[in-house]
Amino acid sequence: MSPDDKSDDSTSIPKELRQQIPKRLAEYIIGLLGLTAIALLQKFGDSAFDAIHHALGSKLLLQLGALLLCSLAYCIFLILRMKRNKLIWKRRLYWAKGDIVPFCSLCHEKEKKNIHLYQIQHIDKKYAEAFACPICFQLFAAEKGKNFEASV
Repeated sequence: MSPDDKSDDSTSIPKELRQQIPKRLAEYIIGLLGLTAIALLQKFGDSAFDAIHHALGSKLLLQLGALLLCSLAYCIFLILRMKRNKLIWKRRLYWAKGDIVPFCSLCHEKEKKNIHLYQIQHIDKKYAEAFACPICFQLFAAEKGKNFEASV
């Protein structure tokens, strides 16, 4: 691992994860906007369109609708793409090709859900790498390059 790959003093997030944060954040924001729009339309229906049309005018309303449709299409694309990625069993965890964050093997095998683990820093001097599941709270730890072991 080169010195550039290590995290600096200001953050404990590795460089690889820091590079993925803006992309993942944008994906979540787009998804949230789409879901919010759907929820508002179901709740308020035509009255929401009338209020927006009155406030913004027809041109901006059309642009907003196009933006929401594009956002929704992009979210569907991401969902379909994520389902097509086959997971690889490596070091006793599931990994997607090109992804540096593994998936929880317990959630995958019991619930058939692909839940990304989050990295834990400095859990124990014995373990160089550690991940935890935000759903089942399972901890996976390993020495550098060795298989991960699940612990409670």
